[in-house]
Amino acid sequence: MSKMDDLSDLLQKAGNPISCFYRVSESIIGINEDPDEQKEFDWDEDFTGTDLLLSRDKAIAYYGNRLIKFNLEGFSEDFFSLSYSSPTEFIIGKNYAYSIKLLLVVQYSASDFNEYNILGEDEDDMKEGRSFEKEIYSNLGFSDDQLSELGRDLFYEEGLIDAVSKFSIIDSEFEKLPLKEKLKHLAEMDLGNEPYRNYVKKRILRIE
Repeated sequence: MSKMDDLSDLLQKAGNPISCFYRVSESIIGINEDPDEQKEFDWDEDFTGTDLLLSRDKAIAYYGNRLIKFNLEGFSEDFFSLSYSSPTEFIIGKNYAYSIKLLLVVQYSASDFNEYNILGEDEDDMKEGRSFEKEIYSNLGFSDDQLSELGRDLFYEEGLIDAVSKFSIIDSEFEKLPLKEKLKHLAEMDLGNEPYRNYVKKRILRIE
């Protein structure tokens, strides 16, 4: 049995009969000048299982793939032909807003749970969420080097999302490539250190 397989047992021994998993939460809202005309969609994708680290890897990849898709394609729904805005700059009647977060979910019962943001838009929330996540993995016996790698993966994913978006804007041929091919090109470019290129190669395996 691996470290991750006995997550529930470990937490119960600590007096906390809880489970942990990852969730990607998305929201999009468009409000026309008529306040009665509103379109809003919220949806969650959960990544569960006995191997929490594997669930994390899958959730990070899903988060990145969804955000890259939005950055490059937007949505087919016209949302009253409104223009995109970040949630902080959203103006009713002029914009639609999209947000996405990667959450660590700590569940105490079917209706009692806490969500900790580890990737998203609020820096303070992410700082708190990543600190709590680090504590979870520390309790699972992860070394300092392994804990640092968890943080680097989040940093690298943010860089990967940014790189795909920027290269798609400045290179029309790159923009036409499927996402997997885009990442293969990034893995071959000299965009940083070897650990980053290795992360990109790992991410290629998470594209269906």
